[in-house]
Amino acid sequence: MGSYCADAEIEREPVSIPGTHVISIITERKEYDFTFKCEKYYDAQCSTRGNYWDVRYNSFSSKHDTQEIEYELPDQAHAKVLLPSCNDLLDKKSFDVSMLKVWVSGIPYFYRSSDKDLHVYISHKFGDIEARDIVLDLKISYEFKE
Repeated sequence: MGSYCADAEIEREPVSIPGTHVISIITERKEYDFTFKCEKYYDAQCSTRGNYWDVRYNSFSSKHDTQEIEYELPDQAHAKVLLPSCNDLLDKKSFDVSMLKVWVSGIPYFYRSSDKDLHVYISHKFGDIEARDIVLDLKISYEFKE
C-alpha cells in the first residue's frame, strides 16, 4: 500500500463554500429551478495520481455529478441538459448557455451560437450519423447569493 492509499484512510469532512447558486431554466413546456451550494471535499481514491481537495455540488459524491433536466423536444426527441459543475461556476463567477452539456437522443451536442432565447448546438459526426444542428428554446437566469 502506497502512502497515497494510507492518506485515503483519513476521514476529512467536506467544507461548505460561501454562497448559494440559483439557476432557472424554462423550456418550451416547463420551468426548472435549482438552488444549491458547493463544497470542497477531499478526493481520496487510493490512486497513484494522488489525493487532493476538489469542489462539487453540496452532498453529491463527485465533481462530475451535476444537476440535470430531461424533457421531450417538440419533434419528440429526448433532451438531457446538464448544468455546469461547481468548478465551472466558481471559476467563471457567472453562468451562460455555453456552459451547458446537451445530449439529444443519446448524442452529445456542443454550443455554437445564440439569438435571444434560441440556442444552437451542434453534434459531431457520430458513427453513420452526420453532424447536425439543433435549436433549443431555453430561457435561463442565474443568480449568486452571498
